[in-house]
Amino acid sequence: GLARRLHDTGLRLYATPGTAGAIASLGIAVTPVADSLEITRLMEDGALCYIIYTGAVKDATMGDYIALHRRAMQLGVPCLTSLDTASALADMLASRYNAGNTELVDINRLRHWRRRVPFTKMQDCGNDYIFIENFDGGITAPESLCVSLCRPHYGIGGDGIVLIESSRVADVKMRSFNRDGSESQMAGNNIRCVAKFMYDKGYLRTENLSVETGSGVKRLRLRLRDGRVSSATVDMGRPSLAPADLPTTLEGERLVNVPLRVDGQTCPVTCVSVGNPHCVVFLDAIDGLDLAELGPKFEHHAAFRTVRPNEPLHQLDRLLRRMDLVLPAPLLRKVEHRRRVARPLVVGRHALYAVF
Repeated sequence: GLARRLHDTGLRLYATPGTAGAIASLGIAVTPVADSLEITRLMEDGALCYIIYTGAVKDATMGDYIALHRRAMQLGVPCLTSLDTASALADMLASRYNAGNTELVDINRLRHWRRRVPFTKMQDCGNDYIFIENFDGGITAPESLCVSLCRPHYGIGGDGIVLIESSRVADVKMRSFNRDGSESQMAGNNIRCVAKFMYDKGYLRTENLSVETGSGVKRLRLRLRDGRVSSATVDMGRPSLAPADLPTTLEGERLVNVPLRVDGQTCPVTCVSVGNPHCVVFLDAIDGLDLAELGPKFEHHAAFRTVRPNEPLHQLDRLLRRMDLVLPAPLLRKVEHRRRVARPLVVGRHALYAVF
């Protein structure tokens, strides 16, 4: 039923005692909550992203529902009162499509046939992306294209796509998209693949080139073997520890070992950015960590939340700014990438953050 579908999307379920008992009897993990006051507290702590509340029209809980709904509206938490609407929400979450990666179609300029898109599959340190030339700007909805192409078994499969485009400020421009269609400002492994692509294809014949990214122009130096690129080094720029560069609501001139309360515990975190914001936590051991459970608690923490008021479906979408979690111990890293099906094998900038 609905509870199973929501659970399968990775959501943690809370329910009042009666509903919790029915859900638990189906073998679905659920956390009981005593009353609406506890639900309100969970909302205020940022633990809830949706509320499904039915049956309040004719029973004695109408007053509780009104107070709960009012508080949910204040906090921007969608409060659904229909199981049909909740079922539609479950379908949306399972589809991995959202307001940010759904293509808007101009019905006056519909395509008459499917477009053939040449691509190159490349990997660097195990990160496999789909690289597509877009010098003519013909790909106008890379977000939705990314979701379909990266789908395992039914698409090409991969960690995301990279568009290679013309640039007015550098030799070439790179746009990198994650598997869910969200755009990344910078990706260290991808930019090195772009450099190899441009040289080996003959578009650029220089060992020093520049690439425009969402976080500025990056410069690379290539090393050749038998006329082809064997390795590449990129100047990622200077890491920033300033709150405004992440952004985050945490205070301080430099966010180093700042106490952050997560899941009932306080831990010192260091926030750093070289194009993409990251939260670094130093631990003695990481092998026993359940990152699938722990990662979203950092990701959805109120300290890392950004508001996008111009996005029409931002309340239903609830997709927060990308915040990766890096756990050095001391330099071994487990990485929790937001909205990924599985962790990547390695992410170059995470190693940089751990050492920094």
